Amino acid sequence: EGRKWVDALVKSLQELGWKHGENIRIDLRWGTDAGRMEAAAKDLVRSNPDLMAVSTTPAVAAVLATKTRVPVVFSAVSDPIGPGFVANLARPGGSVTGFMNVDGSIGGK
Repeated sequence: EGRKWVDALVKSLQELGWKHGENIRIDLRWGTDAGRMEAAAKDLVRSNPDLMAVSTTPAVAAVLATKTRVPVVFSAVSDPIGPGFVANLARPGGSVTGFMNVDGSIGGK
């Protein structure tokens, strides 16, 4: 399922003129358990990206635990306020924002 999301992201970016290897670099990290997510998050932050797109609550928590200042856009998070990812939904604050996994009707937006 994750691969489908990445493929859709890459396709959408290409339609907007962003081409991997030409004017954008896309580095992927995958983690299925807390230890792998933590290691992947640290590795990704060390690569000094301009932006991180992170999916799922545990992965977002792992990235934010690194105390990175790199902007983070999340998806597939049902409650970004509870774990402290954002201050509130209207004005997330900081360098973290994203899409909540609550209502299927907004999934394509």
